[in-house]
Amino acid sequence: EQKREQKLSTGLLINEVKPEAKGDFRRGDVLLTLVHKGAQTELRSVEQLNRLLQPLDKNATVTLHVRRGERSAFISVSGLSD
Repeated sequence: EQKREQKLSTGLLINEVKPEAKGDFRRGDVLLTLVHKGAQTELRSVEQLNRLLQPLDKNATVTLHVRRGERSAFISVSGLSD
């Protein structure tokens, strides 16, 4: 429903952010794409995101294109956790 209101066909809505989370993510943000080593992947499901992150080194840096309300930003996260 929220994605439709923002006129988005893809993306992952953030429902909860844990205190130990890395990056400036907020409840209600929509993760649009994952960028790693120049490859950009449109996000369609949590399972897909997990498959993309699983083979990466724990010290890898990824960048996520995030929609927050009417604005969007790129947020980089270094050092992936379980």
